[in-house]
Amino acid sequence: MSASDPISLLVHKHDIISALIQSLSTCQLHVWNKTHGHVTIEKSMDDRFTYEESAKSHLDLLSLLLKKGYLYLILKRGQELWDILITNEKASSLDHELGLNWFITCVDDFNRDSQLALFEKRVSKLDLINLSPKGFECYKLYFARYNLERFRRTNNSSNDSNVSTLSNTSSSNINSSCVNEHSEPIAPIEGASPRINYACMTLNDISTLESIDDLTTQQLHQILVHNYVSIAGCVEKSELISKVKLLYHDEKQKKESNTKIAKEGPNENLCKVCLDANIDCVVLNCGHLCTCIRCGEQLSNCPICRCAITRVVRVFKS
Repeated sequence: MSASDPISLLVHKHDIISALIQSLSTCQLHVWNKTHGHVTIEKSMDDRFTYEESAKSHLDLLSLLLKKGYLYLILKRGQELWDILITNEKASSLDHELGLNWFITCVDDFNRDSQLALFEKRVSKLDLINLSPKGFECYKLYFARYNLERFRRTNNSSNDSNVSTLSNTSSSNINSSCVNEHSEPIAPIEGASPRINYACMTLNDISTLESIDDLTTQQLHQILVHNYVSIAGCVEKSELISKVKLLYHDEKQKKESNTKIAKEGPNENLCKVCLDANIDCVVLNCGHLCTCIRCGEQLSNCPICRCAITRVVRVFKS
């Protein structure tokens, strides 16, 4: 018997994951009632464990079950966990930080569709104005996954459409010569790529600099988060507009520069990882300018000197 069999039995037959999430909810309610809503890290659940230790134990056990059992957490359970730790009115700041950290580190414990649905139904509802650093990191991660999958599916859909057009053209030529007036219509092909919600705004959706003034505050937030630009300290909408305009101007300059250099020869400004986007960030502490912001955020070591990356800072050319 493999090591994962007992875990699968516990999960599928006894629904231990549901029991674990409900147990966490019970602990949260207990400490909330005991402290009248003033939950602290040091607050004791009993004479043995603090609430922080108890909550961490629940989340660690959940991660262990998923990883050792080679399982994905289903969307329903993920939403339940989010509601307990993030949106619940009895969730303390400690719950928020523990929960956000779990959803960041365990993002790959959800399958691709669940990641998309979780962003649409839960993560995208976060208040971007009052996000903590951990909340910003969580939003940024799921938003990036969402847009990457949206791009992938759009490309697949486009390719399927091209193939379908060629197929239909060929079929129509053949059918026109062999079908009669009593022929039944051909049934539509099943299995088309699922539709994606395009509510999330990106820099590529902006057509002109002037159109940025017409964007909503939420759309401005999404564009900045998607491009790894912090919105901390931005109080007025005009501040967000200025940042997005700077991004748009910078992106436009990059495209013009790429077009010019493409005619002249190899582009030394290209990211050394993806060889597609321009270099637009510095990795610390080594200080090398060698990647685009998207690749830099995914790396743990500098691709030039292999030093550990402690921080990635976006840079703008004047």
